[in-house]
Amino acid sequence: MSAVLWSRTLPSGNLGQVAVSLRRLTTQQLCALWRKSRAALCAAPTPAVMAHVVAARGVLLDELERREPEAMAQWLRSGALEPEGPSDYLVRQ
Repeated sequence: MSAVLWSRTLPSGNLGQVAVSLRRLTTQQLCALWRKSRAALCAAPTPAVMAHVVAARGVLLDELERREPEAMAQWLRSGALEPEGPSDYLVRQ
């Protein structure tokens, strides 16, 4: 997924709108979005697109932490490895 396309999947400019959009997703969908956002971050064509992806990733982490604070703390203590993200700690089969 390109950085521009990924950044357009979320409302631009208003991080509050991004947060509301993320609340509608399942935890599994949020984890998938986290993985896609890494690719978007690496492929960002401009500093403005990169800044939007970084800001949206921050809101994404906030939503995951709001839902599963203990699991997110465990992931962070483990080193918060990429590109897997927190899936192993959050997504239960």
